[in-house]
Amino acid sequence: MVILAKDTVILMNKAASLLRRAKRYIGLAKNKEASSLPVELFYANLTDSILHVRKEHSNDFNLTEYMTATPEMLRLSRTIANKYIDNLQPVTYTMQFHILYLGGFGYFLRPSNVCRVRSGMEFFFTSFAEIPVTKRDNVLLKNCVAPCSELLQEFDEALRHWTQYYQFKEDEIIPTNIPESHWWWALTAQKKHDKLFIS
Repeated sequence: MVILAKDTVILMNKAASLLRRAKRYIGLAKNKEASSLPVELFYANLTDSILHVRKEHSNDFNLTEYMTATPEMLRLSRTIANKYIDNLQPVTYTMQFHILYLGGFGYFLRPSNVCRVRSGMEFFFTSFAEIPVTKRDNVLLKNCVAPCSELLQEFDEALRHWTQYYQFKEDEIIPTNIPESHWWWALTAQKKHDKLFIS
């Protein structure tokens, strides 16, 4: 039996807690309901949880490294991946809802929430891409989310356009530990000359 270093044990526990929370939130989504809120909560909570671990321990924290480290973690990861696939209807509805609102009702949206949801998508799709969604281990989550991949491109186009006009409110900031690849935070933080956002 391998004895894990103290920091590794702590991070394993944090990752397990994060996955249990994610399982609870994605479990709220229902196939027959066209409500975007549970899926939004799933993404936003995933962002908050990962940023919390990065703040406490290291900006190098990568959930992917821990998701299959123990049988319990693998079971949790697979459960979340399967629940996500089972709920593709509300998942895709949520993305379509955001694309619509970014394009036509952007002034209703709180900028930091938009960024949190988009970061949650990024964390999810990168962390869970290689998780098997069948017992045979030959079908991975990334092979089952083609509708999401196409919608994500549309989402990003709408998001880039939206960030040209809207910026953070006075009480909103970029988290110090957000990955640099999450470009939507920096674009939303930029001052806009023709600011349409009413704070």
